[in-house]
Amino acid sequence: MSKANQPGLSRDRNAATEEPRSTLVAAPADLPPFEEDMNFEEWLLTAKFNLPLYPRCQRIPLILRALPHDLFVAAVGAGITHDTDVDQCCNALAQLVIDREEGALSRDFFQRSQKADGSDEEYARNL
Repeated sequence: MSKANQPGLSRDRNAATEEPRSTLVAAPADLPPFEEDMNFEEWLLTAKFNLPLYPRCQRIPLILRALPHDLFVAAVGAGITHDTDVDQCCNALAQLVIDREEGALSRDFFQRSQKADGSDEEYARNL
C-alpha cells in the first residue's frame, strides 16, 4: 500500500509543507471592580456567573482583587484564602458587606441631630 493510500495521511503533498495556522484564544477579562455605590448582591451574582470561565485556582484571587481595599483586608481577616470554597467565600463577603452597611447606617443615625428650630415630629420623620 502506498503512502498516499494510507488512512490518515494527506494526499496533498503541499499540505505537509504548509505552516501551521495560529489560533486566537480569547481570555476572559478581570471581573468589574465592586464600587461603593453598587448593589453587592447584583455584583456578586455577575461575578459568580463569570467564574466558570476561569481556572479554579484563580477564582478567589479574582474576586478579592475586585474588592475595595478595606473589604479585601476584612475578607482576608475573616479567613478567606486562595483555596477557600467559592460559595463559602461569597457568603463571607456578603456578611462582611452587610456588617459594613449596618455600621454605616448606625453611624449616620447617631450622628443626626435635631435642628434648634425644628419640631420633634419633623426630626422623627427624618430619622
